[in-house]
Amino acid sequence: MIAKANSVAAEGLRNVVWHIREKCYIAALELFLAKENLLQGF
Repeated sequence: MIAKANSVAAEGLRNVVWHIREKCYIAALELFLAKENLLQGF
């Protein structure tokens, strides 16, 4: 039972980390695109 709980906790943690990483990646991509647009504007 404890092994099962640990497995579930590890899976939940992995999902949280994945979501955070995904959001950071998307934010970085948007920032990069915004910078590219600014450079093209000048």
